[in-house]
Amino acid sequence: RQYSIAIHNILEFNPGLEQSGLKAGMRLRIRKEAETPAEQSQSPAAQTTAQTTEQTATQTSDETPATVNPAKANANAFKIAYILPLTNANGADRMFIEFYRGSLVALERLKEEGRISNDVEVWCWDTRGNRAVLDSILRLDELKHVKVIIGPGNTTELEPVLTWCKANNKKVIVPFASKIERAWHFDNLYQFNPPLEWWWERSFNVELEDQKEPVHYIIGRCGYDNRGNAYANTISKVLRQKNIQFTDISVNASNIDSILRAEARTSTVLLLANSNGTEVRPLIDKVADAHLWNVTIWGFSKWGNTALKRYEKTYYGSLFFDRSDEKYSTIYNQLYNTHAVSSHIRYDLLGYDLTMFALGKKLFLQTEVNFEMIDGRWLNTTVYKLQN
Repeated sequence: RQYSIAIHNILEFNPGLEQSGLKAGMRLRIRKEAETPAEQSQSPAAQTTAQTTEQTATQTSDETPATVNPAKANANAFKIAYILPLTNANGADRMFIEFYRGSLVALERLKEEGRISNDVEVWCWDTRGNRAVLDSILRLDELKHVKVIIGPGNTTELEPVLTWCKANNKKVIVPFASKIERAWHFDNLYQFNPPLEWWWERSFNVELEDQKEPVHYIIGRCGYDNRGNAYANTISKVLRQKNIQFTDISVNASNIDSILRAEARTSTVLLLANSNGTEVRPLIDKVADAHLWNVTIWGFSKWGNTALKRYEKTYYGSLFFDRSDEKYSTIYNQLYNTHAVSSHIRYDLLGYDLTMFALGKKLFLQTEVNFEMIDGRWLNTTVYKLQN
């Protein structure tokens, strides 16, 4: 803040910083034109034309409280605070770095397109996954002036952050955690990632509503995935509550084709209760090779393309959809001189979308964020039924 330098400029002149992490006493290279007010009063002859200069880095440690320089604070700006573990004991944490980068792309895009009516002031604190550092952040007076907090990143940081937000009545958007204790709920809490069993029930109800004709459901318990068994239990409960007949059976590569031939006399939905794509792939191969086209497979987005694309009638519920956006890619590349990391979940796009939501802009790229008041907090209820 003192030198008005963007994070990506620091990374540009200090190769390896993302991997090694910022350490107290480290020498950083910065742009020479990033001058303090005192330097600006020097005569032109006293200023060097060198591209970079060096400054000694200071960093919050276990013993040192977090500090900020509020000299450039704008009292009329819309203030957003990101509280994230951008680094940990091993250096930079790629997931959270990507999330924050996407957030900055959202702000840059709104700025370029003239969609921001007031100044937006961004505060970002790196907790380093350390409770002492987090506590020092929560003691900062500056935090009391923000409009919305996005974070934290780790579930271990939930209690102190949400307790502080509840006491200070601050709007907080929690991007990652799915389990948030009832005691921490309050009407300014926005939970993006819903509880797993709640999400399974919600997404399966989308499947049920989509059926226009009688369907036979088969819950195929397979592999050693505890999450899969919990999923099967949740789905069987939903079906019983709706008085829908179904078959709950253990399946494997040896018996699945015979089970389907016996059970799949009408349109059939096979729910493979295993989130591991490698383990279910042999079963999907069997279904595909048997040409049982009256069978639809319902699975997990975590299976990945290798399993999901093996059988064309494979569906899954997701919080996200895919949407390419050339403008986003251009800004990202301009800011960071690289391409965003692609994965099952694009964390940069999640940061982008949640920042857009925080600013009241419905310009989403990966998920149409939709919050409903449920059990004393705002819960994201977005569900997409996606095909392979």
